[in-house]
Amino acid sequence: MKVGGERMAGVYYAIARQQAEWIYVCSGPDPAEVYHSAVEILQGYIDTHNDQAVAIPPLTENLVDSLRIVPATVARQQYQVKFLAAGTEEHGY
Repeated sequence: MKVGGERMAGVYYAIARQQAEWIYVCSGPDPAEVYHSAVEILQGYIDTHNDQAVAIPPLTENLVDSLRIVPATVARQQYQVKFLAAGTEEHGY
């Protein structure tokens, strides 16, 4: 089923590469929202101080650089995503 004529309905995962493994960051039904949420999570909601950007740690920068938004089935099959916390695979979408 097409939604908005551009993408398939379903759950999308945000995944990032960490030490040769793909890890789960977050998920949701809208890939754009999943991307923005994942960036916020990975950056730890870094704020600016007096309109100057705060330096991002190298590990965080690497995670953001490797960030992918893919359908849940692709994440499981092609990327073999590792879930870091118990119960994160069930999202209720």
